[in-house]
Amino acid sequence: MSLFHDEFWIPLEECSEDDDVVVVAELTRRARGWDRFGLSKDDFRGLHNGSLHAPEPRMYLGLDLVVDDILMRTFRVDVYPGLTLVGEDATDTFEYALNPNDEGVLHLSGFPSYVADAAADWLERELARVIERREWDVRDFCYRRWYLSDTQTALCADGRIFRFVPEDLGPPDRIILAHPPH
Repeated sequence: MSLFHDEFWIPLEECSEDDDVVVVAELTRRARGWDRFGLSKDDFRGLHNGSLHAPEPRMYLGLDLVVDDILMRTFRVDVYPGLTLVGEDATDTFEYALNPNDEGVLHLSGFPSYVADAAADWLERELARVIERREWDVRDFCYRRWYLSDTQTALCADGRIFRFVPEDLGPPDRIILAHPPH
């Protein structure tokens, strides 16, 4: 069954602007095909606050990527009048708007259908990135770290972003494909 059988990312009646309805409907349509990434409906968050003035977006859409029951990444779509920002929420809290000056934040404008397609394309590329779990067996303990395979960027260690893991462990005993599900 798809993520949103008869529902939308956020209820369309909460959208105060026709453009927002198009963005939500199109992103939801695309998200219905994201079952292959191991997402659940609980991974999707949204808020439409109706603000027509910056600095507050009038609509936030969020998506959590949970791997091995651990939050790895949070993606955001922040919709402003005339501008939509798409990127990774560095705080993983969904509390603060994306910073338009942050590296990697995509700036989109134009027809709502174009904006929604471009945002969905970016989200799909990020969701498709391979995450590997590296494991080191040390005495009676197994240290674990998760990495983006393509950039070797560390995401977290032992299930916590700031958990201490010794740096001098040598090569891992195992490398396991953790995401996307196979």
